[in-house]
Amino acid sequence: MDHTETLLSFLKTPLDSGDGIFARFSALPGAITGKGDTPLKRFVYVPGTRKDRVLLVAHIDTVWDRSYKRVFSGERDVVFEDGVFSSSNPECGIGADDRAGCALLWEMRDSGHSLLITDGEEHGMFGAKYLKETHKALFRELNRHAYMIELDWAYADGCLYTGVDCTKKFKGYVTDTFGFVPHKGGGTDLRVLCKRICGVNLGIGYRDFHKNSEKLLLSEWESTLSRLNAVLALPQKRYTAPILPPIIRFAKRCVKKAISIVKAPFGKKSA
Repeated sequence: MDHTETLLSFLKTPLDSGDGIFARFSALPGAITGKGDTPLKRFVYVPGTRKDRVLLVAHIDTVWDRSYKRVFSGERDVVFEDGVFSSSNPECGIGADDRAGCALLWEMRDSGHSLLITDGEEHGMFGAKYLKETHKALFRELNRHAYMIELDWAYADGCLYTGVDCTKKFKGYVTDTFGFVPHKGGGTDLRVLCKRICGVNLGIGYRDFHKNSEKLLLSEWESTLSRLNAVLALPQKRYTAPILPPIIRFAKRCVKKAISIVKAPFGKKSA
């Protein structure tokens, strides 16, 4: 199936505002919206129908949003050539971070899994924090899912766990089933959203994010979509976050290391 038109419909949305995408997801059946006292404090949650549902997450803002200092509201078009989406204007990118993620959620809207669209991720995770602080019952519901997947990383075969407390078993599951390997990089909304369950940020094929030269590779985006469809069609197991808080586990490792040093021999006597 050719997904070019779906992607173009999201990528051509004005860079300086996520209003159009917010309205698009808000119109889905069962959608729950939340709006705070500032433009970036908002979200759309569309609950899935499966009992073993996974939460899929993306954000509607770009680094060129009008609420940020680096705003762009001029003329531009999205060019698609040789399987690559790019900007016609050298003064801005295409907003694939994270409009490409929103497009993936749109394609997964009939999967039976839940969708969460946030705003204000780029400079403070405002939408996610607003949800956590003011919609506590909904926040608990999010953490009753099997696990969370953010679709907001650059490379098709890479994933991030930055700032998310996950078990080794979950990381092994992601690599073995989805085929994504851990990368190092910045965190995203999962740092706020994941409390009781594990979560991972998957690569969706964009390059040069936050730069005017930003581009998106269709083949890599479609590869992630294909993996999502294949894996999420299967029965899902719940992956709970580690029981002990990270700081306690760190302290335990330090104590264990100190004990091993004390018990270690000071060296063997020469013959």
